[in-house]
Amino acid sequence: MLTSEVPDTASTLTVLLSTVSVNPANTSSSAATENSSSSSDQQPPSSHISHTQPLPTSTALPAQQNPPSIPTQATSHPTIRPDNTHPMCTRAKSGITKPRINPTLLLAHLEPKSTKAALTDPSWLSAMQSEYDALMRNDTWTLVDLPASRTAIGCKWVFRVKENPDGSVNKYKARLVAKGFHQQLGFDYKETFSPIIKLVTIRLILSLAVSHNWPLQHLDFNNPFLNGVLEEEVYMTQPPGFVSSNKQQVCRLHRAIYGLKQAPRAWFDKLKATLLSFGFSSSQCDPSLFVFSDSTSVAYFSICG
Repeated sequence: MLTSEVPDTASTLTVLLSTVSVNPANTSSSAATENSSSSSDQQPPSSHISHTQPLPTSTALPAQQNPPSIPTQATSHPTIRPDNTHPMCTRAKSGITKPRINPTLLLAHLEPKSTKAALTDPSWLSAMQSEYDALMRNDTWTLVDLPASRTAIGCKWVFRVKENPDGSVNKYKARLVAKGFHQQLGFDYKETFSPIIKLVTIRLILSLAVSHNWPLQHLDFNNPFLNGVLEEEVYMTQPPGFVSSNKQQVCRLHRAIYGLKQAPRAWFDKLKATLLSFGFSSSQCDPSLFVFSDSTSVAYFSICG
């Protein structure tokens, strides 16, 4: 009867739900509502919906007793650690610990971006002077006039801060580097190949040293390229900050410096000739490996770079 008066589906569904959800105790009030709605046919269907009891949000269910909980006893198993009976001796077994080194500096040291900025700092100026003195002691160049048919290559200073493991400053390093990309093939350089030791040779030497309990020594050369002798005529401009009174002159290089294309090859040739004069012999399998042997000892000398 209510559904015939409601024209749309939504209103019909609302009235049906509201009618079904009424409690049995309120049956008389629901009947009175139906009589009033049938007598007043001029009123819109929305009036029936407004006087009906609102739809409850949840239906009350009879309270159910929860089943009695069964007490459970928590069992704790002790952690069993097996004894380390392996014969290998580790640092943990021997009690050897390496102390952690915490850096004391939070910011990295800044390096100068230009030669002008480095000349104003006493630390960098001292590093540049030390490098320049090393170049002069090795007779790296002589000042000459540039020939008309040649072009001088440029040079620049490279600055690096050498740090300790804790972040403190070890030393300030300044190095004069030639601009090798200005060199021309056939004029400033010819051959550039320089052999270095193979990884297979390094593994072989280390395995022999471990097997026979041989001592290992590591050598580091200071400014090694300055020992190489140049065979070509190479002209370079004077280093910035150390220009002589005659600014028109250029440096006629006699020694190989960093940045030249043939510098590694010149250093290898010089080192090879020196080792051969000491009695070493070059290996046929690896040209960077030199062997010295006599009746009492054997020495292997490898050039790693």
